[in-house]
Amino acid sequence: MSKFFKVVIVIACIVCIGFDIGYFYIKKNLDKHFTLSTQFVTGNHFATEEDLENDKDIFYNFVVNYYANKDNSGEELFELKINSYTDKDFKGMTSYGIQVVNPSSMVLMPSIKMDSNFTSSTAYYSFDIAYNKSPTFFNQTDGIAYKASQSIPENDASKWPAYVCNIDKVPYAYDFKFEYKEKVSQFLWVSSYDVYTSNYKYFMYQVFEAAKSAITKDGKTEGIFTDLNLEFNDVFNFYKYNSATGKFDYANSAFGYDKRFFAFKIYKYNTGAKVHTQSMFGSIGSADESQGGLIWESMK
Repeated sequence: MSKFFKVVIVIACIVCIGFDIGYFYIKKNLDKHFTLSTQFVTGNHFATEEDLENDKDIFYNFVVNYYANKDNSGEELFELKINSYTDKDFKGMTSYGIQVVNPSSMVLMPSIKMDSNFTSSTAYYSFDIAYNKSPTFFNQTDGIAYKASQSIPENDASKWPAYVCNIDKVPYAYDFKFEYKEKVSQFLWVSSYDVYTSNYKYFMYQVFEAAKSAITKDGKTEGIFTDLNLEFNDVFNFYKYNSATGKFDYANSAFGYDKRFFAFKIYKYNTGAKVHTQSMFGSIGSADESQGGLIWESMK
């Protein structure tokens, strides 16, 4: 082998070693040497850097805050926040929240409406909740929460406005009005069916039950829980955006619930909530209470 080729091989080896060292150095110190993207992703959920500065949990579709009050140190408190895009282009975000004091007293009440004829009998089930204390509703934009005048909107997602999420970089709207029909019996020529229609209250109650029973891998009953697959296959309808019509068209949607589409984050504490700042919305109960003051005794 000529001296020239020997020199070329040596130089190539040095260059390869240099690239290897550089690769591992860059990988280890990526955040120090490269400008981070101004858009963050969890699953299919996007949030801008400004969004994250205002609310560190904005890129989760659903955020839960639960104080179990196992030590009777304050109030049992449950909060659920929905983070949604405000448009099909994912340019803005807003949040809708509910706050329930003493949520363990909630009772999920199915109502039944019967419809019968000569060939079939159908029981239609819908859901409501009985509260020990009326819930408080909040909206939140750019990290600023304010008391809402009404409950969580349950508008038809095929119409605007709607809850909007990002599935594989395609805008989808969704609602909580999934309908499930089940045949329960057949006697001679008469068929019997049960038809269940979910709603936001049903979804919220199921989320509370999940948060209440959440436990860490090492057996702890409090902590921060993410990457949860809560399997809400009986809750959501998805409506894909149709650029030809400018609407969300349910006929184009074939998705069911998937944790890749909907990211959950649950904050769970065994203690009770005592001060306003423990709320995701900066206020427990009436917003007239002094910020950060002890408030739970006045809520009994």
